[in-house]
Amino acid sequence: MLEIFEYLCDNMFMKSKRYFNLFVVLLPFCLLVACSGNSPLFYTDFQKAMLEEVNFARTKPAEYAEQRLKSYFDSGKDNGAYTYMKAHSAVPAVELQNQLCSAAQKYAKYMAAHNKFGHNENGSPSSRCKAEGYNNYSGENIAAGGWEKYNAETDFKKAAEAFVLMFIVDEGVPGVGHRKNIMNGIHKKLGVGFYRYEKSKYRNYVVQDFGSF
Repeated sequence: MLEIFEYLCDNMFMKSKRYFNLFVVLLPFCLLVACSGNSPLFYTDFQKAMLEEVNFARTKPAEYAEQRLKSYFDSGKDNGAYTYMKAHSAVPAVELQNQLCSAAQKYAKYMAAHNKFGHNENGSPSSRCKAEGYNNYSGENIAAGGWEKYNAETDFKKAAEAFVLMFIVDEGVPGVGHRKNIMNGIHKKLGVGFYRYEKSKYRNYVVQDFGSF
């Protein structure tokens, strides 16, 4: 009986050792997967709220128009967005992507910290995404606003709604490029960045980086 017990213990030890060795080998790979691609572990509440609001517009444009734009349309302040969204076909939802989120977050912080605003203040959008290891960049939206409704630190859902609304109304932007980016079916991935800096001109800065694969 003792011999059987010793045999079982030896076998369990060997199996445990093999499993431990396998764990050691796979651990770096698991960490790499978790820290890149589409892992949801590292997304902020604001990033997730922004994704939800963007996909609301993309997948239910007519409903979005009724819920978010009707009052602007009635007051003549929608910049054509209400009619545009009512007529637009639904496009597939996008999903968050870590490398795009990293590029977007770093650029939002850069603009706020350096009191700058523009797409090419610290390299091009494409080069910033490539620096994070993402090579399928397909578009960028940036926005900033000093009003409290844009402060994602105090109310991330309200801020996400306010920024997406700003992009879709797109007042004063020739060709309403931000609106078209939101509704562009080529986009499959989304990166979101937010940074607030009280001493900067606009206080609250947002970046959306899109990817096609």
